[in-house]
Amino acid sequence: MDKQSDQYYSELLSYVRDHLLAFYQKYADENDLTLSQTMTRVSRWDLEQWKQALDSLGDTSDWPEEAQDRLKIQTYIAGIDRQQLIGSILSLGVIGLTVKNQRTIEKRIESDGRDEVKRLKKALKLAPKQVGESTSVITQASTRKQWSANLWVDSDKLAGDVQYLVNQSLKHGLSLDDLPNLLDKHANPSQFKPNQSIADRAEQMSYETKRLIRSESARMKQQVDVTSYKMQGVKWVDWVTEPGACSKCQEIADFGPYRIDDVPEIPDSSHPNCRCSVIPQGQSKELLPDAVNAVVPVEKFSRYALDPTSKNGADKARVFKSALGYEKKDSQQLVNQIKQKVLSSRAISKGKGYNGGERYEVNLIIKGPNRQEHLVLTGWIAENGHSRLVTAYVNNRKRKW
Repeated sequence: MDKQSDQYYSELLSYVRDHLLAFYQKYADENDLTLSQTMTRVSRWDLEQWKQALDSLGDTSDWPEEAQDRLKIQTYIAGIDRQQLIGSILSLGVIGLTVKNQRTIEKRIESDGRDEVKRLKKALKLAPKQVGESTSVITQASTRKQWSANLWVDSDKLAGDVQYLVNQSLKHGLSLDDLPNLLDKHANPSQFKPNQSIADRAEQMSYETKRLIRSESARMKQQVDVTSYKMQGVKWVDWVTEPGACSKCQEIADFGPYRIDDVPEIPDSSHPNCRCSVIPQGQSKELLPDAVNAVVPVEKFSRYALDPTSKNGADKARVFKSALGYEKKDSQQLVNQIKQKVLSSRAISKGKGYNGGERYEVNLIIKGPNRQEHLVLTGWIAENGHSRLVTAYVNNRKRKW
């Protein structure tokens, strides 16, 4: 897919070079082609160049509405004068490029979405009706709207920048010696100048297009996942990072689990190029050391976190009661639920403890006597491979994304 994108941008550079050379050979004097030579009425030859440029795009009748609208605008602008016609011809090349990119992105997103449905069909044993529901996410019109508008905004910027760079060259006089500087790529980062070179600006746009493809593919996969999980009755999910994840994604993962209707969105809540994913809560392999034998002293609750008379625990007791309906008499019930939930919940290492051992945090989905569910953040110390609870409170932290 990246090679295809690179090919499209190489074709754009060839298109720009060919049309600039044609105007240079027709109108340049002994030295160069200048802005004053282009600021004149459109000639019959100019119109022939416009027609050739238009014909080179092939059949445009099936182009998307965004492209058709821009084509009409450029057709009008091309009749103003020769300078505007040259700019419009260059814009046609960018519009054609964007149509190709849009179709490539659509195919990639649909392909990745269908692959994800196939994977989930097997993993979750989805029924035919559920497969149809998950597949419908791929084809709905709103999916395309999420990224196509951004693609065309970037396309307009590229077209404007190409015209600007050409006009700057015409302003100072465009010679044959100037074309390599304008159209040759610079692989060396120190020479990369998208504000001076059309090739470098196109390379910059190529990177942005590839990033968009990867980002929207990840968005599609997450939407398919969430839709499928909901049909399976999943209520909570964990955010799973890829190896070497950035600090933002790691923070999102550590903040979980999330209610399935409140899970952060890829890439809007994370970043472009994000390849993280979400899985049903309880499938994490990062568990508390010796979780099956984790020690949870009932006194942590009966004499502290659920005791409204405790000097240091009264605030926690008030929140536990209002959020979950837990009271002091329910201490053992809460202990039992914590010991059961910690067996399948992701443990986050927080480094060494002040008095030795390794610190861990585990966000648990706790259901209270009032039948409400809330996250309860539990803190643990692991010493000699054995874990014990040191703190617990209802997690009311605000999300940053």
